[in-house]
Amino acid sequence: MIWFDYSLLKYMPDPKRGEIVNIGIVVYRSSGVDVKLLSTSSKIRMFDGTTSLAELKKLADSIKSICGFDIAPNEQYGRLKSFGTGIFVTDMSSFSILNIGEYETVIDDLFNTLVKPYSPREPRPSNSRFFTRTKNEFRKLKILANSDSDINNHKIVPH
Repeated sequence: MIWFDYSLLKYMPDPKRGEIVNIGIVVYRSSGVDVKLLSTSSKIRMFDGTTSLAELKKLADSIKSICGFDIAPNEQYGRLKSFGTGIFVTDMSSFSILNIGEYETVIDDLFNTLVKPYSPREPRPSNSRFFTRTKNEFRKLKILANSDSDINNHKIVPH
């Protein structure tokens, strides 16, 4: 098994408000850190209203530069832990994989579970195959309503 240590990267734009948002994952490796941040700034902008995608890119580059290369993961973590206010890391956690080919999949799963925002859209209920087929048959017979007002024309109004 191959073990990796990681931390969540958190952002608190205004200490008075105390709102904290997960913005990424940092994986500590002896070859340097891997940083995976949000791909858009919209989640962060809900909290501070100003952060841009370019600033997120600069943050990732800064983290990699601060942690350096050929440094032990514990020292990389120590450097990030002293970041100060606004940006900070959680305590280290770890995960294991059987082969290096699983690495990206595990990182993506962690990111999706711990960082990636949920969709703002409400999920639409899916129609069953029976419902779809029945609706198509009514459409062919020209008795399916196009709008709710077609009920006055004695047509079938789906809900």
